[in-house]
This record gives sequence, C-alpha cells and structure tokens, in this order.
Amino acid sequence: MAHLRNVQDQIIINLVSNTLFPSFEDICDILSCRDDLSAPLLLNSKRLEIRYSLPIHECCKLIFESPLNNETMVEYGKHIYEKGGLTGLRTSFNIIIHLWRGFGSLRLSNNFKSVTSDW
Repeated sequence: MAHLRNVQDQIIINLVSNTLFPSFEDICDILSCRDDLSAPLLLNSKRLEIRYSLPIHECCKLIFESPLNNETMVEYGKHIYEKGGLTGLRTSFNIIIHLWRGFGSLRLSNNFKSVTSDW
C-alpha cells in the first residue's frame, strides 16, 4: 500500500510540475465569467475585485505547486487570510481545487481540504 501511495504521489508531483499555473489575468478571466452561483468557483466578478489580488494569486501559485506539502499549504493559506479574509480563503480554495480537479486526484483534493482547518 505504501508503494502505491508513493507512485501516486510521484504522478501528482509530475502532473503539477508539468502544468503552468494560470496567470493572474487568466484567473481573473475564469472568475469573471462565473455568473451562475452553481458554477464550481462560486464567485462573481464583483467579489473578485475585492478578494483576489496579485499577492493572493502568488500564494495560490505556491500552494498549487506544492500539492503534498502541508506546511507550505498552511503557511500560504494564512498569508491569504491576512490579505483577503475568509472570502479570500474561499476564493483561493475554490481556484486551487478547480485547477487540481483536472488531474483527477481525489487524494490531492482531500489532502488540501485536510489542511484548511489550520488556516
């Protein structure tokens, strides 16, 4: 079982390292077209202007690039909270989960969700 987990972790690391995190502008484009509140990101463009900024984007990028490093996720999650409060955290969480879903890894999402209580 441990060997399988190591193989899965390596696959996750390879997928993330070979995937560019979208630019700030690209994320803003994604968020601004989410007018339906049932959409995966649960945001609208008015909230985006208030709670998603370049410093928060940089923190999201670092979390995205460290999918199995809980310490990094907690550290930068706290930075996001300082910069954007609970709405900033929710925005960032939804962005990262939305991007990681493309990898089809429930383990990745569950690992990320497990550290959010430390924020």
